[in-house]
Amino acid sequence: MVQKNRGRVVDEKIFFKDLASDAVRFLIYSPFGDLGQSLRLEPEIGINHMNGFCFEHIYTSGPYQVYRVWKAENGN
Repeated sequence: MVQKNRGRVVDEKIFFKDLASDAVRFLIYSPFGDLGQSLRLEPEIGINHMNGFCFEHIYTSGPYQVYRVWKAENGN
C-alpha cells in the first residue's frame, strides 16, 4: 500500500496480482475504505468489469458491499 495525504491507498497493480494468485472468490468492499479510491465499484451496475476480473454485487449492508469475484474469460 502507498501512503497518501489522507489515509492509505491500495496499489492497484499489487491488488490485482494478489487477486489472481490467491484465487479470491468474494470481496467485502466499502467505497470509504482502502480500496475505495482504486476500485470504485458501483453496486447498481450489477457486474463491474475491471482489469480482467468481474465483480458481481451480491449484498449491501450499511457502508459494506459483498461482491463475488472471478477472472474474466476475455480479459475485460
